[in-house]
Amino acid sequence: AVTDPRDGRRVALKKLPNVFQSLVSSKRVFRELKMLCFFKHEN
Repeated sequence: AVTDPRDGRRVALKKLPNVFQSLVSSKRVFRELKMLCFFKHEN
């Protein structure tokens, strides 16, 4: 977790090394980001 400098809240952070190294990795991250748009969670 890290602290959001805008409001001081602790938020989750996912580090993704070399995301754009391959097409498969890029597609996987894009799919995950699309799914996260549907969740209503504080993180």
